[in-house]
Amino acid sequence: MPLFVAAQTAKIQGVVIDTKGNPLPFVAVAEKGTTNGTISDSDGNFIIKVKQMPATLSFNCLGYTALDKTFNSGSEKVRITMDEETTEIAEVNVTAKHGRSRTENVIIGVENIQMSEMAKVPALMGERDVIKSIQLLPGVKSEGDGSCGFQVRGGNATQNLIMLDNAAIYNAGHLMGVFSTFNDEALTNASLYKGAIPAQFGGASSSIFDISTRSGDMENYGLNASIGLLSSKFSVDGPIVKNKASFFLAARRTYFEIFLKPTKKWKDYTINFYDVNAKVTAKPYKNGTFNVMFFRGRDNMVMKDDVAAMHWGNTAATFDFKHNFSQHVSAKTSLIYSNYAYDEHIKVLGMNNEADAYNRHHAVRENILINPTQNHKINVGFQLPGHYRARTPRRQRIFRLDFGRLEDGFRPRNLRWRKGCYF
Repeated sequence: MPLFVAAQTAKIQGVVIDTKGNPLPFVAVAEKGTTNGTISDSDGNFIIKVKQMPATLSFNCLGYTALDKTFNSGSEKVRITMDEETTEIAEVNVTAKHGRSRTENVIIGVENIQMSEMAKVPALMGERDVIKSIQLLPGVKSEGDGSCGFQVRGGNATQNLIMLDNAAIYNAGHLMGVFSTFNDEALTNASLYKGAIPAQFGGASSSIFDISTRSGDMENYGLNASIGLLSSKFSVDGPIVKNKASFFLAARRTYFEIFLKPTKKWKDYTINFYDVNAKVTAKPYKNGTFNVMFFRGRDNMVMKDDVAAMHWGNTAATFDFKHNFSQHVSAKTSLIYSNYAYDEHIKVLGMNNEADAYNRHHAVRENILINPTQNHKINVGFQLPGHYRARTPRRQRIFRLDFGRLEDGFRPRNLRWRKGCYF
């Protein structure tokens, strides 16, 4: 005679409360060893059907100690009491500064930006942009969508002076302003002077954006690399002589050509940019430090069959030496060079039009910082800049089929020397 065995199912219902008798809502109730479960309602009531008796139910609720309970029958309504869970954490020390300290070191009209804080700002295509970050500050707005130009307190982008380790940077944008020309991996901090611009920065009429580059680690080697949707970059740093000299190198490049190759119309076009940052820091003796910085950024846009092409970018180099005479007096000597170059050519209808231009700036700066007391600083210095600005050579080569002649055109160069002192 065949034998049939049926599983004994049951229904368990009850209420979950805490030690004070208050109902606990949203408690997870699960039958151990199965995927069967339910959640208590807002009054702590629950009903669950178990597959067999006896059954072990697990009760879990955030802030309460987990509880397992075994039931032999489900005929009566049960009452489950859960204990509050106490989590022991490590000691926390909270310190605060006197309210006066928040105003003692404040410079009116200056916004300081740390790269660690900039990392919290949403990045476009994975690229953190220091220029886009300052556009979120009060008194600063973008000159237009997708532009690296910014306006400060009613001024325009041409009235801002952007400096990288004291070297002037012109047209600080890649791809017509979509990205800034600064690689965030190579920067440490930046200061935006929106008003009361210090005399040592010269004569910018709207604002000064002073950016400092990163120095290499003098004890350990480091390597960082990243691949993004639009560009890839890497940085490497480490000691040359441990605790005496270090180096830092960072580079970034786009690869838009890869996305243009599959298209029939744009496959022969070239659109890219790159930038390179390098810095060497050395401490030849206890009270002396010198830095050598180099920067180059370049954009390239070439149309099909080289019909038209545009190339532009910045090159900057600085050397500075700082000597501490004492705890109260230090001097810093700087040699500065920057160059913005632009060239283009157009070949159409038998005409070849070529043009190039550049803006060069080189200077010698001496800065002496005196701290007679803890609350007073005296900054004295001078600068001898040679501002070499040129729109030449400008070459215009036009070959006319009907006349068969070649024309060349040149513009004169302008050389201006400026000097100044500040206190």
